[in-house]
Amino acid sequence: MSTGVLSIIIVVSILILLGSGMYISISLAFVGLIIFQLLIPGMTKIIGNVLYNTVANFTLTAIPMFLFMGEIILATGIIKSLYDGISKWVSPFPGGLIHSNIFSCSFFAAISGSSVATAAAMGSIAIPEQKSRKYPIKLITGSLAAGGTLGILIPPSTTMIIYGAMTGQSVGKLFVAGMLPGILMALMFMIYIVVFSIINKKNMPKLERIGIVEYSKRFIYAFKEIWPILLVLFTIFFGIYGGIMTPTEAAAISVVEVLIISFIFGKLSYEVIKVAAQKALKTTAMIMFITIGAQIMGNAISMIKLPAHLCSLVENSGMSRTGVLLTIIAIYIILGCLMDALSAIIITLPITYPLMVTTLNFDPIWYGIILVILNQVGLITPPVGVNSFIIHGLSGEKNIWTTFQGIIPFFLLMCVVIILIILYPEIVLYLPSTMN
Repeated sequence: MSTGVLSIIIVVSILILLGSGMYISISLAFVGLIIFQLLIPGMTKIIGNVLYNTVANFTLTAIPMFLFMGEIILATGIIKSLYDGISKWVSPFPGGLIHSNIFSCSFFAAISGSSVATAAAMGSIAIPEQKSRKYPIKLITGSLAAGGTLGILIPPSTTMIIYGAMTGQSVGKLFVAGMLPGILMALMFMIYIVVFSIINKKNMPKLERIGIVEYSKRFIYAFKEIWPILLVLFTIFFGIYGGIMTPTEAAAISVVEVLIISFIFGKLSYEVIKVAAQKALKTTAMIMFITIGAQIMGNAISMIKLPAHLCSLVENSGMSRTGVLLTIIAIYIILGCLMDALSAIIITLPITYPLMVTTLNFDPIWYGIILVILNQVGLITPPVGVNSFIIHGLSGEKNIWTTFQGIIPFFLLMCVVIILIILYPEIVLYLPSTMN
């Protein structure tokens, strides 16, 4: 059987199983087991080792801790203080409170690692306030849906942890590599908001007029509401960047920080810890089952040498490195429109990673950040854009296309960031190159 036909059969099988409503993890594992049974029956004995090695991967232990930390912050209401503090900073500027959507999402994303949690948390706080002040609904929903995606680019990121675990790359370097692209994307979002606000001045609330001295006092005062998040962010980034902590250690220490901060504010209770732990455990279990299924399938297709054959086909096709890269990007954007973005990456990584890194010599850290951004795109593009549906549900609008229309400019800005990273890889690679 030719490589192309086998690849099509595997992809179609997975899509049929997913379309039937079967869980993603079971679909992947089922396809992998069928490959083992039909094509390499003598190797089914390694499946037990695959299961154990996946679950016992120390790198993945950071995931439940980061998720637990984010759930504690949500449950204690610290996130509301973050939004209120940032609103004091940005309200006098063109775009007003809309900037707080991007700012707040960036800060919360930097400690939660979850785009869905970021979008849901900030949307529930920001939408009622901004609708009452008559901000354009498209701008509200678009900025929140796009801002929520920063949760998988600005570290910590569960997607980066899984990528590092599956490819053997340093999660610490991936975290640091995502910082500059994340800041760049947030700045581009905010510049767009300023331009939109100036062009559509008549449809925006009047700007708050405030003197420099008064604004300076307000700016400093707002730190009282923001400092807990800044402290945790400082611990995670500089602890990893300075080589003081591994990502897992940074996650553990940050959890302790959040618990202490919550206790100081009088918001910590047994019920809060219980609910946060249950939610973090549920999400972690989902991620682990998907990863296990993907590893079973990945080992199966590796043992039948499918990735190697595909790499050989690309080498002999005469297509340039850039052409292959653009093709891969287009495939991931399409997949993001059809299925959960993280699942799409986990499913395809065993095939695309050897092609892009081993055969075409793209930097593995750089390629990982490209995949994370493509994951972001999948979170807002219809018909499976999870963030878009969350924000639409919170907005109370009847027509979901209102939300999607608001997302289009932010989608285009994400594409611009991808282009900039392709043209200037240093945006991704500079900070990791300076690490100890």
